[in-house]
Amino acid sequence: MVAPVRTHLTPVETRYTRTLDKRVLKNIRAHYIIRPNERLIVAVSGGPDSTAMLLALARIAPTLNLTLTVAHYDHMLRDTADHAADRDFVEALATTLSLDFTSARGDVPARVCKHKESTEDAARKMRYDFLGAEARRQNATGIAVGHTAADRAETVLLHLIRGAGLDGLAAMPARSPWPFGTGPEIARPLLGLTRAETERYCHESTIDPRIDHTNALPAATRNRVRHQLLPLMRDFNPRIERALIRLAETAARDTGYLDLAADAEYRRLARHDADTVTFDRAELVALHPAIAARLLRRAAVQLGGSSESDRIDELLTILPTGRTAIDLPGNVTATIARNNVTLTSTNIRK
Repeated sequence: MVAPVRTHLTPVETRYTRTLDKRVLKNIRAHYIIRPNERLIVAVSGGPDSTAMLLALARIAPTLNLTLTVAHYDHMLRDTADHAADRDFVEALATTLSLDFTSARGDVPARVCKHKESTEDAARKMRYDFLGAEARRQNATGIAVGHTAADRAETVLLHLIRGAGLDGLAAMPARSPWPFGTGPEIARPLLGLTRAETERYCHESTIDPRIDHTNALPAATRNRVRHQLLPLMRDFNPRIERALIRLAETAARDTGYLDLAADAEYRRLARHDADTVTFDRAELVALHPAIAARLLRRAAVQLGGSSESDRIDELLTILPTGRTAIDLPGNVTATIARNNVTLTSTNIRK
């Protein structure tokens, strides 16, 4: 039986919550995670992490003059009564905090069947579609999500398992671009906190967050990393999460430098048309492969495609001597001719 949700919640402040509020505010300012006077969509599932984030941002909001809207998305992956209780809890907390509330639901299992995606990927895309649409409707420049230090460590490990490059290892920066083309930026104000700290923060605030028991099931890859792989790795390094985060921070620093270098070269070399981006082949070959790869990925994404590294690496291998056409993910074709390399979007021509 699903426990009834209190219709009115009264968060309490303690020495501990005030200390964490100060830490979150310091981290926000140090890493430019949230800007003063910003309008934000705050994504809240009702779990401990996102609930702690909402409470902290509501308390910090007057200091930064933030405008917050609470957004909840129902993935329809659990019992209907659980879904309703999650939504009711988040709405009740938003009402108590005098914040606007919006919600939506989507049939993730139906999308999985239609698009042959994993449940995790389908849920993420549908949730971000909703959050992005809400941000555009309200002219919000950022979406706050409740990722913690543990989430970042897990993501680094997931990307490592999948063979990600340097960009993939620079997982979950404090503030990042919209993951699907153009849109609001993603803000992660809790990256400096652990799950234990967010749970205690909720407890001391006298708020009982919702618990999604599917997080303990081994079916999802992230759950298997969290509950099976990381505990094994702690036998080799008890501070493995900290080590993975350090790897992400180092990778983010290095990718930041490469991005700056690639920006200058892209402005110099890329020639744009309605549905193409063209580079001089000799100029592209003369670049360091790390920079050339970034230019090709950027062109693919600009045309609505994907930055999938395997296909870009294949393109780089052929670039010095071959002439061919390669289909890239997202309906983009890369053509290597005698003098030019041209990426063309086939979406626009359909």
